[in-house]
Amino acid sequence: MGSGGIILLLCGVLFTVAGLVIAEGHPQGLIKAKEVDAAPIDSAQAMTQGIDRAVGSCSSGWQEAGADRFVGVSHVRYCASNKVAYAVFNNDSAASLAKGPIRSQAANLLDRFGGGEALSVSDMRLLSGKRWVVIGNADQMSRLQADWGGQIQSLESEP
Repeated sequence: MGSGGIILLLCGVLFTVAGLVIAEGHPQGLIKAKEVDAAPIDSAQAMTQGIDRAVGSCSSGWQEAGADRFVGVSHVRYCASNKVAYAVFNNDSAASLAKGPIRSQAANLLDRFGGGEALSVSDMRLLSGKRWVVIGNADQMSRLQADWGGQIQSLESEP
């Protein structure tokens, strides 16, 4: 009986140590929730309609920003009245390479296409999925995230 108790005590200590090591090595947990990415990237019209539903109709009309100027981008559109822009990429590699530069230049681009109205970078957010990004103000991006998923990032924060 005494040796059985010692073995159980050792097993308990080993499991506790193993749990602590795993918890320390993986603070976000071992099992991650599946990330939602429901943006309709196959259709420019569906993208603009989805954004309009979340942030309000684009009264100035959606404008093309010349996706052919950018390698790996299938379409880029912006709405001057709502101060929203989006890009869809051809593949995962193009998306991962372009998200950083887009994030760093987003406020300048929206200022240029936004009718001259100054935008506060602190209010702007980048919402991104696997092969798409949308840039707009924090409230707009929160509403769109509820529909499409993705991750929101401040334009001021480090990538």
